[in-house]
Amino acid sequence: MSVLYFMSEIAYGDFTQWHPPKTYRVPGYDEVEITTGAATTARFLIWGIWLAMEFMISNSRFHDVTWTLRWKDRILGTISIQTSAPPPTLPPPITNIHPSPLPSPANNPPTPNTTPLSAPHTPNTSLNTSFSVTISSFADSKPLTHSELFMACYTGLLHCAQQPTTALMQSFGNRSPIGGVSLHLFRYGPSLSYAYIIRALSHIPRYLLQDPRGFREVNFDLWLDGVLCARGAVTKGRV
Repeated sequence: MSVLYFMSEIAYGDFTQWHPPKTYRVPGYDEVEITTGAATTARFLIWGIWLAMEFMISNSRFHDVTWTLRWKDRILGTISIQTSAPPPTLPPPITNIHPSPLPSPANNPPTPNTTPLSAPHTPNTSLNTSFSVTISSFADSKPLTHSELFMACYTGLLHCAQQPTTALMQSFGNRSPIGGVSLHLFRYGPSLSYAYIIRALSHIPRYLLQDPRGFREVNFDLWLDGVLCARGAVTKGRV
């Protein structure tokens, strides 16, 4: 979930947009945090985290790790995926002490910039509150592992991140490198901008995590102002 929302946050901007070093935590999943170590463009952050997850899932190596982003021989930055630091334990209050003057702000280290990923920053004109997603199963839906479904969504976000956020979606299909799971999106009526596709892909795993039937193949419809605008599916081994 942390990687999914990290990708969706970065994907909302331009592919060449610079992102300052920052720590990202998802409310409700804050046991893990993702930290970028330097100002880096969106494309390298998206490519880097996608390659990192492909490796971690393929090799079942889920642990604290720092990935170094390189373009040829040039180091571009780092992405750390790690256990969140526990909140500091405050000492008991001490009384009868004269207050000391506060140190100069220049002597204090900067506070890490933490972004709540449940509310990514997007232009006011890019998303409409009347947008909704409906998700349903095939009559013969095949079960999917968590890794298969998440990697399919990561791959879809990788595609969307490379398009202008406000551009109208063109139908596309991607095949995940994990489990041969495919993700397809089709225009259906008035087209949606890629910002809405990013929002939809970031919510599908959360929906299935809460569904007692578990992870499986699904269809999903994207609606805006009550009008069906796009249809999608996550499938495994289907034509």
